[in-house]
Amino acid sequence: FLADLREMAASEVDGGITIVIHSDGGTPDDAMRILDAIQMLKERGLAVHTIVTGKAYSMAAIIYCMGDYRTIYPNGLLMFHSSRYPELQDYDVTGAKLMDLYNELKVFDDRFFAIMSATGVPKELVEKSKTSDVYFSAEDVVRYGIAHSIEREIL
Repeated sequence: FLADLREMAASEVDGGITIVIHSDGGTPDDAMRILDAIQMLKERGLAVHTIVTGKAYSMAAIIYCMGDYRTIYPNGLLMFHSSRYPELQDYDVTGAKLMDLYNELKVFDDRFFAIMSATGVPKELVEKSKTSDVYFSAEDVVRYGIAHSIEREIL
């Protein structure tokens, strides 16, 4: 998938692309590479339509939010949460490696919360997602402006 996005970013593709999402999420590292590729497509003038056909949890929800036009199937779900770095605070963080991981996850979270906020997620829900999982139905994501519409066509 990432190779396909990079190839499109490097080529002379006209118009736009549609990214269909049904995912439990993934790692912040993988998400950052996908987000960078999507940003490169946008910088080349391509419109990016993201659509959730089932679920977009965690990192998949952030990737969904990068679409210029976002739709969701009627029974679709989004879930946002932090990278769980607050849980690291429960440990004796004396090792440099553990502290580096904590700082890296905080940088990821700061970027992802900014993306969430830019799509219309209310500040109180962004804050809540820093400490717990926050789920949104298709109706919720349209009401909050995260999605533009509920998809009524089979893609």
